[in-house]
Amino acid sequence: MRQLLRAHRRDGNPLELHGAARVARGAMTARRFAPYGRPVLINGAAGAVAFDGARPFAILAFTVIDDRAVAIDVFNADLVAKLDIRGITAKRQANTPAKTTKDAGAGDW
Repeated sequence: MRQLLRAHRRDGNPLELHGAARVARGAMTARRFAPYGRPVLINGAAGAVAFDGARPFAILAFTVIDDRAVAIDVFNADLVAKLDIRGITAKRQANTPAKTTKDAGAGDW
């Protein structure tokens, strides 16, 4: 399976990058947001929520097959605002496991 990065844009037209090299370059352009991200589980799969202060502005959902990330879906602030992620905060308290999003899966958005 080819690697895929799909950014769900506000205009409704997803931007798709195909192939490992393009996906890696696309992911690297967003690395400046890494300090603002928190790991989460999205329907039991790896994901992340990025915060601007206390406000979540993006969710990343990873599709993993045979221990390889084959797709990254990036959901923007408009879609994030529609989700119930009250249990996820910008800063995790010491000795507290990461929360999971409730019923939030890439297929649900």
